[in-house]
Amino acid sequence: MTKEKKMWLIADSNYDGIIDRRDELYNQLKIWQDTNGDGISQESELKTLTPSGVSNIELNVFATNINLNGNLLSEAGRYSDSSGERSLAADIELTFDSRITTVDTSLIPDYTIHPDAETLPKLRGYGTVYNSSIAYNVNDTLRNLAISMSHDITAVATQFDAFIAEWSGLNTLLRNAQEKYALTTAPILSEMDKKVWIYEHFIGVDRFSSGIEARINATASEMKTGASANVAAGRYFKSNSTQRKAA
Repeated sequence: MTKEKKMWLIADSNYDGIIDRRDELYNQLKIWQDTNGDGISQESELKTLTPSGVSNIELNVFATNINLNGNLLSEAGRYSDSSGERSLAADIELTFDSRITTVDTSLIPDYTIHPDAETLPKLRGYGTVYNSSIAYNVNDTLRNLAISMSHDITAVATQFDAFIAEWSGLNTLLRNAQEKYALTTAPILSEMDKKVWIYEHFIGVDRFSSGIEARINATASEMKTGASANVAAGRYFKSNSTQRKAA
């Protein structure tokens, strides 16, 4: 179903192909203008149609396929302002790279910069993984690992895998499962599942991670009755150049 059809069904209560004052939801629809450019909708940036100068929105749109610097203009239509002048309304699908990590530290509860963190190596985060300069301040274990590695160059070889597991959030996931089910030890993942989960979090996708997490929780629940801590390993294979999960 196209976007205009959805709007037609939801907001065009009199089915005339135009959203205006005669429709029940007209006064409830809002326009967001990101005036401070932070990518977060705030109450002061949300306005109903009339204060925004929008008199009506026409639902008869046409499909397009126009590339705008990598962004896609996929649909176009018209709206009228308070003076009756008709202008272009468009659906633009913005390019999104899930690998790029942007974090507003003001949104992290009780975020505090630790003096030690300022002296540690700064590594760029990707996907859902914070930049290390931020992660050091929210994860004491990660910060202590980094301190240990910075004091002993040989520790880089012996502790780097543990550092990546901590930085990516994998170890936190396992600790949370242990705490949730009041276990004496955390569930144990296969090396392949560890790598897959970490990889997906660094590229910001979830093809297999949710399944891995479900198996972690299932194992943790069963551990309460004496079951093994070893999480059933996922099976992966390649088909048509695409890696898929078999079971």
